[in-house]
Amino acid sequence: MLITTLGAGDELAVSVGIAVDPTPAVTRFTNSASLPIQTLLTLMPAEGAHDQSVAGPGQAVAYAQALRNAVREQLEMTPADHVHLFLAGPGGLALLRGHRWNRVAPTVVDEDLGPGRGYVAAFAVAA
Repeated sequence: MLITTLGAGDELAVSVGIAVDPTPAVTRFTNSASLPIQTLLTLMPAEGAHDQSVAGPGQAVAYAQALRNAVREQLEMTPADHVHLFLAGPGGLALLRGHRWNRVAPTVVDEDLGPGRGYVAAFAVAA
C-alpha cells in the first residue's frame, strides 16, 4: 500500500495495480484534470504487480475483499465524501470488486483510455 498526498481537494483516489503500477499515470491524470483529490491510495499485491498476480477464483475474491477493506480503513483515517477508482488488472477482478464494494463512499469508476490518453469517468456507484 502506498499513500500519496496530492492536496488538491477533499476526495480520495484509489489506484489498484494488479497487472501494472498505475500510480504515475493516475497522478498525472488527476493533476491535469484538476480533480479535487487529497490522497491517492495505491493498492498492489505484496509480490508486486504482474500479469499472473491472480492465481485463481479464491485469490480473486480475497483480493476484492482486501481492496474494499483497505479503502474503508483509509476513509476512517482520512474521511472523503467521494472516491475515484482506477483499476489496472483483470476484468473479472473488477466484477468481483464491484460485488463487494459496499460501505465505502460514492465512487466514480474511471476507465483507462490507453497509454498517455488519460481516463474517463465510466460510471458512478452509490456505495
